[in-house]
Amino acid sequence: MAVRIELKALDPLPELRLLAIQVAVSMNHPRVIPILEQASKDLSPLVALEALKKLKQFISESRFVSFLTRNINSPSEELRGYALNEIAKITQKRYISNYRLLPLNIKKLAGSAILKLDSTFVDHLIEELKSLDPDSRLRAALIMENLKFGTQAQDALLMGMKDPSSKVRAAIVKTLGVLGNKALFKHLIGFFNDPDERVRANTIEAIKHLGHEQAVQVLSPFLKDPNNRVRANAALAVWQLGKVKILPIIHSMLSMNHLMRASALWVLGVINSETNIPIILRYFKDKDDTVRLNAIKAISKIHLETLRTLIPALRKDPNPEIRRLVEEISYKLI
Repeated sequence: MAVRIELKALDPLPELRLLAIQVAVSMNHPRVIPILEQASKDLSPLVALEALKKLKQFISESRFVSFLTRNINSPSEELRGYALNEIAKITQKRYISNYRLLPLNIKKLAGSAILKLDSTFVDHLIEELKSLDPDSRLRAALIMENLKFGTQAQDALLMGMKDPSSKVRAAIVKTLGVLGNKALFKHLIGFFNDPDERVRANTIEAIKHLGHEQAVQVLSPFLKDPNNRVRANAALAVWQLGKVKILPIIHSMLSMNHLMRASALWVLGVINSETNIPIILRYFKDKDDTVRLNAIKAISKIHLETLRTLIPALRKDPNPEIRRLVEEISYKLI
């Protein structure tokens, strides 16, 4: 019986070849994989398509992709369409599962490429925003930050701001800011009432991205916010948008608790002005690890050479993360 099935798979009549591969699969033929692999190259699009569909369940995903790629330029519209659709699905799945490990530029490029392959990718992410699993909702919001999409997805994100997870809301509001749609300004202002500091801090970043003419006026009250992230984001935003003088605010933060000091040093690093180097250097001996770490990071952004003579002392820092950073910097100074 098994031999006859293999012979029928080579029959001149495509109808019999099609029947042969269907029987081979149903009876779990010992040579079902070679039969299907051969049939996937069949001159009959009907036979080749059926073989490809069946082959998917018997071989690894990477091997299956190699068979699909042979058909992306097929003269058969059905074969070509199936191959492209399956490749898009596999690419989406890999992109989603590996998203957090990808460099930022790859996230954007790969996201755009997937959208070109399959315009329903955004629809899939919109559904993910409604998932019962908070990690899936968070991942969808993070991925959408690097995609271009229409009003349907934008509306879904706005609805997502009712999510019970503060992490999801924080990711969504950041994505809304990246869209650059000034019509979202009034929506974003409403998110300042969120109980979570991260959401409020990301709302400030989002408003900064919009570049709305009223942004500085709206953000100025947050220069006195009790939360370090909110205050630091507000200071950086009004400086970038309106060149507001924020050094008095930064000096005030540097005289406060360790969280405020760390955030102030982060802002100075982003501002990237050499005139601030003497201020930053004072915090290389701060009692708090994060403050020292942010001070070193700030100087490395502003003027790396300043650290050359300080490397030997910094290598003795009690914090392992700081020592690792100093080691990386030392290689750059060679």
